[in-house]
Amino acid sequence: SSPLSIRPSLGSTRSGGSHLGLAAFGATLSLLAAACGDKPGADSPTEQALDALGGRQALSKMSSLSFTATGSASMPNQASEPGGIYPAAHFVAGVSYLPEGRRFRIENQRTINYPFEITLTFTQIIDGAAGWIDGTQGVPFLYPPGDIAPDKTAAYATFQALLNPHMIFRQIVDGEIPAHDAGRATRDGKSYGQVTIGLPPLALTAYVDETTGDLARLTVPVHDTLLCDVDLEITYADWTAAPGGLRYPLTVTVGHPTGIIYQETRSGLAVNEAIDAARFTLPPEAKRPVDPPSAALGEKRILFHEMMSLIGVPSPLTQTTVHETQLAPGIFFLDATHNSLAVEQADHVVLIEAPLDRERSAAIAAWAAQKFPGKPITQVIATHHHFDHAGGLRHFVAAGASIVVHESTKAFFDDRVFGASCTVFPDDLAAHPRAASVKTVPALGTLRLDDPTNPIEVDPIASSHAADMVVAYLPNQGIRFNSDLNIPLPDDLKQAGLVPYFTPKDFRDLAAGIQHHGLLPAVIVGGHGGVTPMTVFNADLAALP
Repeated sequence: SSPLSIRPSLGSTRSGGSHLGLAAFGATLSLLAAACGDKPGADSPTEQALDALGGRQALSKMSSLSFTATGSASMPNQASEPGGIYPAAHFVAGVSYLPEGRRFRIENQRTINYPFEITLTFTQIIDGAAGWIDGTQGVPFLYPPGDIAPDKTAAYATFQALLNPHMIFRQIVDGEIPAHDAGRATRDGKSYGQVTIGLPPLALTAYVDETTGDLARLTVPVHDTLLCDVDLEITYADWTAAPGGLRYPLTVTVGHPTGIIYQETRSGLAVNEAIDAARFTLPPEAKRPVDPPSAALGEKRILFHEMMSLIGVPSPLTQTTVHETQLAPGIFFLDATHNSLAVEQADHVVLIEAPLDRERSAAIAAWAAQKFPGKPITQVIATHHHFDHAGGLRHFVAAGASIVVHESTKAFFDDRVFGASCTVFPDDLAAHPRAASVKTVPALGTLRLDDPTNPIEVDPIASSHAADMVVAYLPNQGIRFNSDLNIPLPDDLKQAGLVPYFTPKDFRDLAAGIQHHGLLPAVIVGGHGGVTPMTVFNADLAALP
């Protein structure tokens, strides 16, 4: 259960009651209050943190908040080199918040830099446990406006709470979230009072600068689909006095182990002004889907949902329906937002790409067990390290499969992916640890997975998209599988304005790699999109800008 529930429970009124995501805290809250006192002494870190925001009384009377946020966001684990960030978007957003009912309205103008530039204008409305999108949040034609799924609603609301700590500390004042003093710590020569909010392993830690009295930062453990446990560090700066006795930070940054992934500055700050509640009301056609387990999972996976939203691809995290298309005997294309290719060999199955997450991998493994009885998936080829294409690998490591990666990233996968701690959202590898078996594709050669019928060749591709990019080739069938370099699209989507690549350079990188390795594929299969004949590939290549 997450420490940051800002969603009213199903049985509560909008103005109060218990909260989803806090069930595990309820029994402990009274014990904490008895041990720490409802109102700690003035020198306690908890009271210092409350004072840094304006004090208990000012927080309890906060009735509304609005401001304009201007900033930028970057994608973790999406740079060319492993462990880096990729500048993804810049934005201007009008943010409004009503504490009563946990209601948000965020009017966005977002320019996405990744993979190509496009400006999207849309409004997110979150009304307790339900949410609604009005406008174009994602890639046109693919993500229409309408209800926000419960996991995304929870993730978006949790992220806003982290950016605006008054929301969290208001719940502490109201007795909805437990908090207790956690001593003091020294960092960079400064002394900080520490406050623990919630319960391990998901507890937040607040740090109060004992020299300035400011709330300097919050840290929160979250689940990263590639690196498992990571701490986000939210840093607050440029504090200013606000109406109602509150103090507010005008600059907020979010740090990830790979770097700064989000930063915003605020202007036009207004507190406790009258805001028409109708602006936070979902339209009559809203279905208001409710799924508490999904919402609790969304709070743990805020990274995936927030980052995918920031690049205009607010795709569902869990895709457990496996759609199969047989391309040749024993060879199946498994399509979703992120695709895979299953190849039957003499006594086992090779899977090309394990994208997204453990749920997708578990679904593919279950499908393969039925499709190829007695032939387990023993080898999985990872085209590159990006989190959306490698997030399902740990599931197959736990099952004993060997993982095939470019030789340059073996240490990254061994240490930071397969050797990662995984307690926020434990998986099979955390429950049953084992050393990963990793095979490597030589930077200047080819790795061959031999088989009498369906051999596979894995080749490196020089690509600015990912330095560790590899592509798979089935020579007997002339099938070439790639991810992110070429996106095979049907004619109707091309006519609607979509292009079969992220960037023209990606497309040219793949074409150059095919030529370099002397291959003659008949079809190109995409980690996104579908399957296209080589004649169409060549025509698209000739039409590149």
